[in-house]
Amino acid sequence: MTNKKFKIIRLFIVITMTIAIGIAVNRGIAFVPPLAMVLSAGLILLLFKRVDEVVVDERDYKLGGQAARITFNITATALTGIGGSLVAYGIKNPYYYRFGYLLLYLVTFMLVVNIIAFLYYQSKGEK
Repeated sequence: MTNKKFKIIRLFIVITMTIAIGIAVNRGIAFVPPLAMVLSAGLILLLFKRVDEVVVDERDYKLGGQAARITFNITATALTGIGGSLVAYGIKNPYYYRFGYLLLYLVTFMLVVNIIAFLYYQSKGEK
């Protein structure tokens, strides 16, 4: 399969998934969105393995890693600041307090996943 054909099929899969999720959310069917996402990701992965041409190279991986690191740092910093502010403001309104802690727990979860992934790849010897 060529890279161009893969991109066209992937676009069709994403459009179909989006329509399915939209209809399911509109009708209140809760199990369809995660199922559609998993099936779409699996199908795209299977098709990706059939591409004969070079899709990504080392430069793409390096740029992707740099972009992910910057995105992670900005997101974690912003969520920590917003969450801390909401907890501080939550003295007057308990909903802000709860939402602030939700954001802080989300940042903690992101940091733990990041540490685990780092340690996993470090143990595999990848730099």
